[in-house]
Amino acid sequence: MSDATASTMIGPLARSRSRSGLAQVLYDLWRNKKALVGSIMLLSVVLVAVFAPLLAQYDPNTLSTGPLLAKPGGAHLLGTDNFGRDSFSRLVFGARISLLTAGAVIACSLAIGVPVGLFTGYLGGIVDYLVMRIVEMFFAFPWVMIALALAAIMGPGLQTVLVSLVVVYTPILVRLTRSTVLSLRELEYVQAAHCIGQTDLLIMFRHILPNTLSPLIIQSTSIMGFSILAEAAISYLGLGTRPPTPSWGLTLSESSSYLWMAPHLVIFPGLAIAYVVTSFNFLGDGLRDILDPRYRRR
Repeated sequence: MSDATASTMIGPLARSRSRSGLAQVLYDLWRNKKALVGSIMLLSVVLVAVFAPLLAQYDPNTLSTGPLLAKPGGAHLLGTDNFGRDSFSRLVFGARISLLTAGAVIACSLAIGVPVGLFTGYLGGIVDYLVMRIVEMFFAFPWVMIALALAAIMGPGLQTVLVSLVVVYTPILVRLTRSTVLSLRELEYVQAAHCIGQTDLLIMFRHILPNTLSPLIIQSTSIMGFSILAEAAISYLGLGTRPPTPSWGLTLSESSSYLWMAPHLVIFPGLAIAYVVTSFNFLGDGLRDILDPRYRRR
């Protein structure tokens, strides 16, 4: 083999190995079309939420900005609702509620579920047994029942949605983290860490926890997508976001009575929900492929 040929073959490999951190992540996202499309879609929603005051021509809560139930077009791009509020303004501000719900739910669920699953899976024994029985108890109740029970205690509102979804999704993360830890704690590198005298806390957080991140990241994208759907469903039932806060689920609830007179009031929020949930699904599928060790060998 000539030096030129060897240089041609080794060059890309060396450059690939030299990538690190953010550069490697961006390279993997670029290679995986699902992850790339999902990232672009999600980024577009984030930008809409951030720049909602600049994109919206009217205040989303201002009444009688135009004729009631006006059709899309003219001064109102997506028409108006039954109160004369601009539908486009409420749609772009509603993105903030959806992203806030998804972010808050996954942050709180991870903050509770990961440490609990890590400690119970690593320590085992009676603590593990008791925690898993509690987790199984939560799985016995549909999330809608949990939302209804919390709404009766706390009253309707966005805080009810957040608490109920955290209660629903935290047990899922506890079980996922625990199952991953159970498969890792008997591996050779963990046993070697024991032999050199490292403490249990150091082993858990330095050697085991980093290796649980891949399944947690994938699961988190799914939970964020489902959280947006759940917030819309709870708000549709009248137990979530309270009027006049712009929310896609609340908009669907308020507009259901005018489905035949003004179908645009239902179509556009429904498409927005489908769009953002699809972005999370694409991103989750792409990350699953990227984090698969077999993907890196291709």
